[in-house]
Amino acid sequence: MTHIRPISLGIFTYNGKVLLGEYETETANPFCRPLGGGVEFGETSLDALHREIKEELDHDIHSAKLLTVIENIFYKDGQGHEIVFLYHAKFIDVSIYAQNIVFSAEKPDTVAAKWIPIADFKNGTKTLYPLGIVPYLD
Repeated sequence: MTHIRPISLGIFTYNGKVLLGEYETETANPFCRPLGGGVEFGETSLDALHREIKEELDHDIHSAKLLTVIENIFYKDGQGHEIVFLYHAKFIDVSIYAQNIVFSAEKPDTVAAKWIPIADFKNGTKTLYPLGIVPYLD
């Protein structure tokens, strides 16, 4: 990647847990990442968050509040560089809060996200990327 990529990520919390994607790689330890994705040209970061969550989970969100903006420089198949707009938001359909795992709207029968205890990130049991998000999980 040779350019800076703007992305919008959403923090969704409920009963001491946070909804995150969980990933395993061949070269690194497993890690978690908030749901969301790239901001398209001419789109606001808030609009991108709504679109990405709708695409990934087929759920609508509300009450999105910008928590912070993080510059994330990382190395995965080369160097990457992102500007992360981190939002806290809620789901309109509250039934999602009762699901332990949430399936992908894009790839049926594929787990898109799991509700994971926030304590796992505060005590270092699990890793959350991009770095700097853990303080915003409260």
